[in-house]
Amino acid sequence: MFEFMNWLIIIPVLAFLIFVHELGHFATAKLFKIKVLEFGFGFPPRIFGYTYKGTIYSVNLIPVGGFVKMAGEKEFEGPGSFSSANPFQRLVVLIAGSFMNLVIPFLIFMISFMMPHQSLAGGEVIINAVVPGSPAFDAGIETGDVIVKVNDERINDLNQLLKIINDNLGQETDITLKKNTMVAGLNSERNEGMVLENISLIPRKNPPVLDVVEEVTDQTAKFVDLNSEFELKLQKDGSFSYDSSSKIADKALVGDKQISVKAAKTYDATFEAGDKLNQGSIGILIGISNPRFVSQQSSFFDSITQSYSTITGIFVLTWESLSQAVSSRSNPGFVGPIGMAQITAEGVSRMGPSWIFQLAAFISLNLAIVNMLPIPALDGGRVLFIIVELVRGGRKVSEKIENAAHIVGFLALMGLILLMSFVDITRIISGESLF
Repeated sequence: MFEFMNWLIIIPVLAFLIFVHELGHFATAKLFKIKVLEFGFGFPPRIFGYTYKGTIYSVNLIPVGGFVKMAGEKEFEGPGSFSSANPFQRLVVLIAGSFMNLVIPFLIFMISFMMPHQSLAGGEVIINAVVPGSPAFDAGIETGDVIVKVNDERINDLNQLLKIINDNLGQETDITLKKNTMVAGLNSERNEGMVLENISLIPRKNPPVLDVVEEVTDQTAKFVDLNSEFELKLQKDGSFSYDSSSKIADKALVGDKQISVKAAKTYDATFEAGDKLNQGSIGILIGISNPRFVSQQSSFFDSITQSYSTITGIFVLTWESLSQAVSSRSNPGFVGPIGMAQITAEGVSRMGPSWIFQLAAFISLNLAIVNMLPIPALDGGRVLFIIVELVRGGRKVSEKIENAAHIVGFLALMGLILLMSFVDITRIISGESLF
């Protein structure tokens, strides 16, 4: 019963975030004296409503979000309507919803930073997987290796490594590795005597996205050695030595455009034929081993900076994911309402109720981003028509054309949501986790 309730938590979360979004539209419309016919919590049918100064404030049966109904949204209705407002006012009203969806996560992150919390202070950056045929693979990097230094700079966290790699795209980069510290259950406190190895590679500016296929037809394909075995020998002084002479090859084809299922599964066991493998600039998955945490509590002003940096980082990551998805024609990780419910339930089960606030912040940011995309039926689509109006010197696009575009956009969005819901249900039936 408790697990089932965790799945339902997404309903009040979405209701609150959408309501706040509509509150932004409502407040700015009132500010510019645009006639608001109705400001509703939830969606019809209406349970009850109260009229005040020409606006109906309603509570509706479907408790997910809310809506603002303004005069003149679809056609010109004279003074005081949305359509009669000047372009600047209409832009502000449309953007205000997404702006409110930025305010909420900003406040959530600020409060989180001001409260006592455990913060990751560093650790060992460990290789969790390597793409066969990638620069990392060709340089000899293996699963379990620890990245100690890059260009003589000591590496203590993931962001530091990512920044250095990004700063050296297209340039030869020196990396110092501590070899295979995960072997035989050994941790870094037990294997300080393990061999350090220096390698060089060139991070790619435009890494290829590989098609995972059963049979490789790529003319550039070559055989690579997938698996290897090695042994650690205990020396008389108590240290370990790494014996590379015991490597055993298992070959598979990898090309510039394709990778065999066999090879792809060494990087991620879930890959199947037809998937896309986005390998990044050097071709590794990384994580933190032996993490170090410190107790922190930020000041009010420090929390503002930290919250801004967090949101900026999420925007950059989202943009990179979208760009990569477009170039590879793959899903950047979008889920539908059912998928969001699954993430909520799994997160609460594993991390406790505090996960709800983090989730609300991430969903709110994504609502802000998605809603401002220049797609008809979304606020971003309406903003696009206003920009076109300004470019044309104040001449609006035909109401008939704009309304038709929004209808088509709405139907396309509903179709996309249904498709994502189908994928969500299929994933849940197969037992796949999102967390």
